[in-house]
Amino acid sequence: CSVINILIVYLIQMACISQQDLIQISQQSRKYLVNFIREIGEKLRLSMETIHIGVAYMDYLLSKYGSQRERYYMIATTCLVLAAKYDELDRNIPSAQEFLKAASAKLPLSRVEDLKECEIVCLRYLEWNLRVITPLIFVQILLTQGVLHSSDTINGKESVTPFIAKEVRTKALYFSNLALQYYDILQY
Repeated sequence: CSVINILIVYLIQMACISQQDLIQISQQSRKYLVNFIREIGEKLRLSMETIHIGVAYMDYLLSKYGSQRERYYMIATTCLVLAAKYDELDRNIPSAQEFLKAASAKLPLSRVEDLKECEIVCLRYLEWNLRVITPLIFVQILLTQGVLHSSDTINGKESVTPFIAKEVRTKALYFSNLALQYYDILQY
């Protein structure tokens, strides 16, 4: 029942952002921003779910409201800040200064006040609704519910080994992370 509820919420969210909505930002710019969010997230040791949520916030904000190109990296950083505050345990949430230090290559002159200001603006545009369901959640649900079982067979002979189960998990997570990069996969 909870999986069905999550699926319904996800489908409603995806109806709000379609491929046509994403024309305000070029594919190349979005790809740079996604890589930027991922790099900062990895530097700060944030979870992949937090990174996916940050990308979802960024997609929503830039598709609905657009922005000046020079503000893209500040918006991307802010979306990751919001995602961390939403998804991470309190002890794992980096400070605003840590975010700015991690993003210093693209935001060399930014101050904590700038980040907090952008955070308030983004929250208003998101209408304070930070609940988002990403494709990674579905991958995690399928993996925890078991897409492979020890009683499964391959070609009717060989049992599914722990190695194969691990490989399925690794590939599923790899492709869900790769999916962040491409508009074509965002067709819901």
